[in-house]
Amino acid sequence: MHRARSRKSVFCALAALSALVLPSSLSANDGRVTKSLAPHLLKAKAQTRILRHDDGVASRACLKKTFSAVSVVTKPSSKTASRSNGKVYQERKWQEQWVLDRCGTEIGYRVFFTDVGDGGAYFAFTQTD
Repeated sequence: MHRARSRKSVFCALAALSALVLPSSLSANDGRVTKSLAPHLLKAKAQTRILRHDDGVASRACLKKTFSAVSVVTKPSSKTASRSNGKVYQERKWQEQWVLDRCGTEIGYRVFFTDVGDGGAYFAFTQTD
């Protein structure tokens, strides 16, 4: 019981933190990203990381960036795996293509998601131009 409360507290804290770090030009509820299969918090983290990456490679002159499209490239595939402690879990992996509108220029990002059930979820991305 205590463990469930701890996870809920951590989730709430992370959700509040993600709201603080998202740029003002983009909200975590950006409607164009609703086609993503990722849970809300994971999606918000991916948005934030992609925007930070883009800030490092793009001209500082563009201040308004929005995600203009999201599509699922590879549907989720599941496999059963086990941890070293013998606990069995379902792992799901999928890929999405996100398009960032950088002041009229569309920049593609391939986002790779892995959901390991009770153990968490992860993502990685690469710019696809």
